Amino acid sequence: MKARFCVKRKTLLLIAGIVWIIAGFNVARLGVLSYLNIERKWYLYFISILVFILFGLSLEAYFGVVISLFILKIGFEMIGNSVSQILGERVEKSIAKDVKETITSFKGIFGAYDLILNNYGPNIYMGSVHI
Repeated sequence: MKARFCVKRKTLLLIAGIVWIIAGFNVARLGVLSYLNIERKWYLYFISILVFILFGLSLEAYFGVVISLFILKIGFEMIGNSVSQILGERVEKSIAKDVKETITSFKGIFGAYDLILNNYGPNIYMGSVHI
């Protein structure tokens, strides 16, 4: 027969209460430490407390959402720029025109058609052309 571990309900509630009290003190300690390390603009704290008391609205959560959306936007832009350079970007028309003029300047070449020229980063171009 297996031994079962049993804890009385009141003992379990007491242990849970003690754990939550310790966690609450740690959160309060972190809040006080962070308050001491930032600029002291008392009116901002007063306004946020007043908004919370009047409307029951915690502004920190909304500001957190705005900041996280801003960070996501920047991340997607960075990924987009990197991926477009890896896959190859189309070059400017002036560069393509200069390449065609250079190719047609050689003796015996009468035209350059269907130029495909991609930019794969700083000073890295790859392309093909029908002559």
